[in-house]
Amino acid sequence: LAMLAAPMAASDASASVPATTPADPFESSYWTTPLEANTPIHPLSQEIIDFMVADNDLDGCITLAGGEGNEWGMPIFTVDEDTPVHEVSSRKYYIPPEFAALRIPDAARPAENSDGQLVIYDPIAGHVVELSKAEYDSGDDSWSVGGGSIAYLDSNGLYAQVVGSDEPRNGGSYRGYNGAVATVHYDEVAAGEIRRVHKVSVNNTNEGHIFPFKGSDGDHTDPVIPLQGARIRIKPGVDLESKGLTPQALVIARGLQEYGVVVGDTSGGAVVLTLEDTERSGRGDLWDLDRKSLCAITGDDLEVVLTGFADVFETTFEADVLQLLDKRITYGCGSWDFCPDQPISRGQMAAFL
Repeated sequence: LAMLAAPMAASDASASVPATTPADPFESSYWTTPLEANTPIHPLSQEIIDFMVADNDLDGCITLAGGEGNEWGMPIFTVDEDTPVHEVSSRKYYIPPEFAALRIPDAARPAENSDGQLVIYDPIAGHVVELSKAEYDSGDDSWSVGGGSIAYLDSNGLYAQVVGSDEPRNGGSYRGYNGAVATVHYDEVAAGEIRRVHKVSVNNTNEGHIFPFKGSDGDHTDPVIPLQGARIRIKPGVDLESKGLTPQALVIARGLQEYGVVVGDTSGGAVVLTLEDTERSGRGDLWDLDRKSLCAITGDDLEVVLTGFADVFETTFEADVLQLLDKRITYGCGSWDFCPDQPISRGQMAAFL
């Protein structure tokens, strides 16, 4: 896999450390396709955004985990042929069979927080894995995890259980996102462009889910509480240059405007976008960002786009319904549903055709 060509010159600490991000994993997929300006807006977009602003810390500001003084970043590592292979065991959830023989660098350590996560790219095996609640035992040189996921870089990155997936090995104990979209990579920001949608966590989520997720850890039923899989972006008409953002924050904001973020987890507090923990990754502290670096972006600047329906998941016609939505032929029946069993009139059928 080609690596990003731009050298990391932000600090001497990164000069001898290779880039951690393979270029363009999941090329031409849901994860790497920009949103069109005329992408359908969810009928409850304003109500959902208003709820998120009221329900989350800092008035719904998109906060950056892993910025200055924050321990919630995500370490990222890349392996080579000399990297040792470990048999990773699970203490709780299902893990993919590939975890029985994972290349993990000697220097790799999980984030120093209760989630204990890290991302590992393996260009030899052609996949990216995310480990959750990972623990390394130096006594017997072994790794164990609470859960984890895998996605093959030459696939479209969708979990095997999700309609349209082209790789039956993609999966794990998460609900549909993968390690490549779990965190903002420093290399992309340093290169000046983010080229993928990223996962975001919010305080409360709905018990329902939509494409490309296969489940939710939320427990609410009110439709203004976002479903996991909901995609949120900065409105196309927002002038980001006028927001007074730092250079790194501006690159991230442009990515949020072009690709958006997908709700993928409950945070128990803030609206959280995770940054790569470059210090834990052995590259030094490369970020010029803190938790509030995107707070010039307010709820008025955000909108929820319509990318799926909750009531067609794993039905025989889910792919057809999503194709109708993609072609702007249907926008569902309101809220998060398509209402597949609801009768339609001859006139409505003519409109569909």
